[in-house]
Amino acid sequence: MSNNDNLNKWDDLFGNGNLVALSKEFIPPKTWIEAELAKLWQEILDFDKVSTDDNFLDLGGNSLLIIQLIAKIADVFYISLTFKEILSTKLTVAEQAVIIENALLEQTNSEMLDELKKEVDNMPEEKIAELRKIN
Repeated sequence: MSNNDNLNKWDDLFGNGNLVALSKEFIPPKTWIEAELAKLWQEILDFDKVSTDDNFLDLGGNSLLIIQLIAKIADVFYISLTFKEILSTKLTVAEQAVIIENALLEQTNSEMLDELKKEVDNMPEEKIAELRKIN
C-alpha cells in the first residue's frame, strides 16, 4: 500500500483536513474584534470554524502558537500584547477579544490625550485665559 493510499483512507475516515472546532455549541462572533480574532485562530490552528467559547489549548494550541497569535494580533489590531496578558484569559476568543478591546481603548485614550495636550500647548494665552473664565 502506497502513502497516497494511506492518505486517501485517512481522508475517507476523517475528511480532507478542513476541520471544524468541537465546542458544545457553535457560538458565532458578536463583535468585529471577535470575528477578526476567530479568523486568526482558524488560520493558526488550521480550523475552518471556531466558536467564541472554544479554548485555544483544547484545540491544539501551544506556547509557540500563542507567540504566533500575539504577532498576528499586533499585525491586525496594531497593539502589542504580552504572553502573560494572553494567558490571563480563559484562552477563548471571547475572553481574548475583551483584552484586545481594552488595549485598543487604552491606546485610543492615550492618543486623544496626547492630541489634546498638543492643542493646549499651541493655544494662545488669551484663549487659555478665556477658557479659565468659563470654568
